[in-house]
Amino acid sequence: MLALGAGERFPHSRRLVSYLELNPSEASRGGRQRLGPISKQGNSMLRWRLVEAGQSAARFDPEWRRNYQRLKFRRGGKVAQVALAV
Repeated sequence: MLALGAGERFPHSRRLVSYLELNPSEASRGGRQRLGPISKQGNSMLRWRLVEAGQSAARFDPEWRRNYQRLKFRRGGKVAQVALAV
């Protein structure tokens, strides 16, 4: 909570995701949009803690585990871990 401050700073979850730099980077050329990896410019300790919390939730909660397995099958393990952090 010390790293984020007051929750009122972020009226929408998209603002928090952007603050933590968990959103994908973008490269647009010629009318095509390509979403890349997360930019990793935000608070690395807070990002690490969110990923760890997502992994713990996937380990102990059947619904989170189901979501993680589905994403892992479709996109890979690392992408699924970051998706659970968001």
